[in-house]
Amino acid sequence: IAVLLVAAFASACGGSGGSGVGSGADDTAGAPAAALVSSMPTRQSIAGKPVVGRITATSGQVIEDKHVVTDDGPCIVIPDGVSGVTIRNSEIGPCGQAGDVQANGIDISPGSTHITIQRNVIHDVASGVYARGALHPIVIDRNLVYNIRGPDPRGQAVQFNGVSAGTSASRITCNVSDTAGGTWSNVEDHISMYDSPGLPSDRTVIAYNRLRGGSPTSDFGSGIMIGDGQTGGHVWAHHNTLVNVANAGMGIAGGRNVTLEANRVYLDGRAARSRVGIVVQN
Repeated sequence: IAVLLVAAFASACGGSGGSGVGSGADDTAGAPAAALVSSMPTRQSIAGKPVVGRITATSGQVIEDKHVVTDDGPCIVIPDGVSGVTIRNSEIGPCGQAGDVQANGIDISPGSTHITIQRNVIHDVASGVYARGALHPIVIDRNLVYNIRGPDPRGQAVQFNGVSAGTSASRITCNVSDTAGGTWSNVEDHISMYDSPGLPSDRTVIAYNRLRGGSPTSDFGSGIMIGDGQTGGHVWAHHNTLVNVANAGMGIAGGRNVTLEANRVYLDGRAARSRVGIVVQN
């Protein structure tokens, strides 16, 4: 089973023999389009980039082939209203200090839009990518995230908080968030859509992600949580693989027009606080 899952992930996400991920539109076949073809980064393949301090992005900037570290606060900041930023092929972390909820890998500020985060390794962070009040689209594709420190309310590989409106679908595709072998495992939700509805005509896509592990102490959290908060919905989550995440594998906490399709949730009972595969409530 493990070999089949890895093969399916590689094919869908542009690994060996893969053809990339789709455009984000709801294609009923669920098959990836030929667009993005490079493989996932690893801790080894990303090493050796030139080290720089915090980067505050400007509109249209491409940040690539860097190792971004900070002693306090986030590593990369995308300020209010900035658009067209691409962050790729970089190592991001460690960022800030343990216990600092501002020490995220990438902070996306209100009004920012058309952000692409692709093929990075993000580690030793409060959260990997935290988008607050931004506008669709935000594309987060083929990143490896580990050593998520939290603390609550942080503790996500990816969290959208109040992301809405915009021009086209956001996509969270082909990422790996893994606590195995890490120093920290304070994951609340690996992927969290909090007060962040997709577009009714172009739903947010969460697909082909591989998520493993969770907080050993929290009574909350999940692998993927959709529709949390006061608003939500318009999300299509498909072909994700979740292994021994804490509490719930996947959840729909509210909203409308949400589809969970062809996902795999495996909880073998050995992981602390692994309770239910899928939960739907309002």
